Amino acid sequence: MPMVLEAHVEGSSLRVISPTVNLADNTVISLVRAACEKGQMIHNAHLQNINTSQMSSDEFWSLIQKKQKQCQYQELTEGDSWVGKPLGFIQ
Repeated sequence: MPMVLEAHVEGSSLRVISPTVNLADNTVISLVRAACEKGQMIHNAHLQNINTSQMSSDEFWSLIQKKQKQCQYQELTEGDSWVGKPLGFIQ
């Protein structure tokens, strides 16, 4: 399980991890899901009633077919994409 989680945290897709660790795709998905659920339980148990005025965050982005600046008007659904994710709270 540690190899699966390390590879996933490093950004490997679940389908790429499967042959690397010699496990079925569904097994890898189940392991990651179980680790996420356990992490959520720990998070919920320890982080309660936190008053914050600011939150620090990071982002990751992916390329969807091509860079946004290369897209034509009719290709508005293509291009770069990013999602923010919270990293920590500042009190």
